[in-house]
Amino acid sequence: MPLVDEITERESCLFLLSRELKKTGQPLVLYGIGEAAGKIYPELLRQGIDVRHVAVDRKYLANPPPQFYGHVVEAFEEVLAQYEKVNVVVGINDARLQIEKRLSAFPQVARVIKYDYCTLYSRYAFTVDYIRDNAESFEETYEWLSDELSRRTMAAYLNQRISGDFKHLRQVKAEHQYFPDDIMTLRDGEIFVDCGAFDGDSIIALTAALERAHKAPPKKIIALEPDEKNFAQLMDVAKQYPQATCLQKGAWDRADTLAFSADGRLDSAISSSGEFRIEVDSIDHILNGHEATFLKMDIEGAELAALKGATATIKKHKPKLAICIYHRQEDLITIPQFIRSVRTDYVFYLRAHSYDSEEVVLYAL
Repeated sequence: MPLVDEITERESCLFLLSRELKKTGQPLVLYGIGEAAGKIYPELLRQGIDVRHVAVDRKYLANPPPQFYGHVVEAFEEVLAQYEKVNVVVGINDARLQIEKRLSAFPQVARVIKYDYCTLYSRYAFTVDYIRDNAESFEETYEWLSDELSRRTMAAYLNQRISGDFKHLRQVKAEHQYFPDDIMTLRDGEIFVDCGAFDGDSIIALTAALERAHKAPPKKIIALEPDEKNFAQLMDVAKQYPQATCLQKGAWDRADTLAFSADGRLDSAISSSGEFRIEVDSIDHILNGHEATFLKMDIEGAELAALKGATATIKKHKPKLAICIYHRQEDLITIPQFIRSVRTDYVFYLRAHSYDSEEVVLYAL
């Protein structure tokens, strides 16, 4: 079945909610006041949806209650006591399935909506028109994928990016990000280049994957992380690995100094409006012709530039590649195309490692 037939979503699930609310007249409650809620609330307004209440569990409500976009935050239990039926939008990103199950158990809750707020970041912007306008290129990637789960994952990812509805990626979520056991064959003494090493979590995950595969520890680890706070945590982890070299740099297509937005979190990124300056370098320059057997990249939209800076390494050594492809809407097109332009003998797989659209990885093996 061609990809176009798998793309069933056409609009935001919040737009569908707007129509449902107008039909039923049931009030809407935004549950939570964190980062996710801060992204979702303006989108609700943009869709013409009236948020009647903003609430948290009574036990989490401060005294005096805080304000959120002009709403006085209320105790969720007290809000429910006012109505026969309400709809609830979850404005919390963690433990979504548990939250959905708990909220659905209240008899007053008619429907629980979980929205993938990651799709609301401007650099994640995605529309059905973009897919339609680039249908031939998306079909090309789809045809290159090597198993059914990869193809289901691509369709689920695109449907979720259009709709924001978590139901799509929930059906295909895979374990062991960067090292999925079903497709990844690790070897003794891997030479691992970790671009976007964060706090060392991928190094720890690699060690666990090697143990599962009964393989010897990595021979060498080169970890790049430009964010100062993350780098400090990375260095603490690296103390356990004498074979690790940590560089406070970003991966790029050349040596340079670039503006960088740093917050000590997962989404620190190269940005023209960034308040910091960081060093960047190419993998080819860093390795200077030496071998890499595994190249991982999660670098907030800089993946294609970094891959271009690893062209010689990829061409000569054919390392396993684990490349995040969710940071830019064109990544599903341009990243596979570039890899195939360097070597045509890679086999492609796609896996989603989260219920939201933030952790979709292209594996080239």
